[in-house]
Amino acid sequence: MPQKKNAVVFEIVRAKAANMIGMLCAAASNLKGLPQAYNLDLQELNSMVWVAGDNVIDSLRLVGRIIKGLSFDENELSRGSNTGYSVATDLAEMICVRGKIPFRDAHHIVGAAIGKSNNNLEYRDLRKMIIQEAISLGYKGVEKLVPTTYDATESVKNKKSYGSPNPIFIDSIS
Repeated sequence: MPQKKNAVVFEIVRAKAANMIGMLCAAASNLKGLPQAYNLDLQELNSMVWVAGDNVIDSLRLVGRIIKGLSFDENELSRGSNTGYSVATDLAEMICVRGKIPFRDAHHIVGAAIGKSNNNLEYRDLRKMIIQEAISLGYKGVEKLVPTTYDATESVKNKKSYGSPNPIFIDSIS
């Protein structure tokens, strides 16, 4: 089917990774049973090591070639990241932390607002719905807790732990 854009190589690599995990378990089981030092049991590991090594090298070469050839439409990625509700958990967290509201309630507020909307809702409209939902549940002042503008880029910048997607941390590890 020409319209289907399947990442076949990645599917095969994923399957090979499962096989490698199986070989690792087999090798570990073999090794754990050894009483001490060298035994003939180790000969059974030989073929697994060579097959696993070949598979890893082949997989890395293929994935490397694909990654080198990738190109991205940054405008489309930006647009796509800001549709739907990619920042929903952030909003619930803001309501929880800033408003000292239990997270389960904040999650319910955001979730209920999303549940009443369609997937193409603009952020400002989602914000209004969150505020209305919070008021209906007896929480006042939520409008001060949720920013008037917020998007996926801001969400990423707000992640401040080591290893997060924040550009500061990405730059520090590359």
